[in-house]
Amino acid sequence: MKDFEHINKRIVAAVVTAAIVIAAGAFLSGCGHSASANTPRENSPATNSTAAPTVDLSPSQLNSIKIETVGSYKFPVEKEAVGTISFSDDLSVDVFPAYQGTIIKAFVELGARVQRDQPLYTIKSPDLIQAESNLIGAAATFDLTNKELARVDGLPGVSQREKEQAISDQQTADGALKAARDAVLVFGKTQAEVDQMIASRKIDPALVVRSPIAGKVTAFNAPAGLLVQPGNPPAPYSVANVTVKWMLANVPESDNASFQLGQPVTVKVMAFPDRTFKGKVSKIYETVDPNTH
Repeated sequence: MKDFEHINKRIVAAVVTAAIVIAAGAFLSGCGHSASANTPRENSPATNSTAAPTVDLSPSQLNSIKIETVGSYKFPVEKEAVGTISFSDDLSVDVFPAYQGTIIKAFVELGARVQRDQPLYTIKSPDLIQAESNLIGAAATFDLTNKELARVDGLPGVSQREKEQAISDQQTADGALKAARDAVLVFGKTQAEVDQMIASRKIDPALVVRSPIAGKVTAFNAPAGLLVQPGNPPAPYSVANVTVKWMLANVPESDNASFQLGQPVTVKVMAFPDRTFKGKVSKIYETVDPNTH
């Protein structure tokens, strides 16, 4: 029994030795004849000790190597900065009325998309009421002078002076009426609305305030009855084109020379951490923050 165990151990040792020899052979065959650079092969003439070392590579190893002409390559320099996102100044506007008044009705809610010249709200403006009152008075005076001129022309024995006076009054009334119409048109009323007021002798106190640009309502402060004045914040409405945004990046003063107009940039925002937005440098301010540089 002991002899049988001894024989098994000798067989196992022989198998392990054979495996090592096979592995070594596979390693040498994978490397080609790299060992021949330092050690002469068996049954081959002795190599010159001063010859340059060489390495023989297999076809699979050659395919993994790319050979190119020596040259120069410019590596891009990337800079990072933290900034704030805002709407473009050219595409964002606070919509104030042109005249003082109280808000009658608001038509658009916060977040709604609007088109250019779309009505946003109406106000009751004392200036508009005065202009429309002048329009109705001018129209009445023009009608009276027309009747007087027709009467004078139809009467026999009317002096030339009376006729000239009637013509002058009619022409003056006509000029006043045209001026009154233009004054009302300044408030945004149409020609048809002006004709309707003249025909009905009734004023329309509602002044329509329209959006000057197409975009999205980003701020709303227009409850009914609120007194609004031109340029007096807060604006009843703010409209912005949200398809284009600005990023104001704060870069170190030492990196100013690295930025040029038109230079491409990539922007990441917290709202969309997995997206990258492309842009370009459109403005470089001339001032430096004295506190942070």
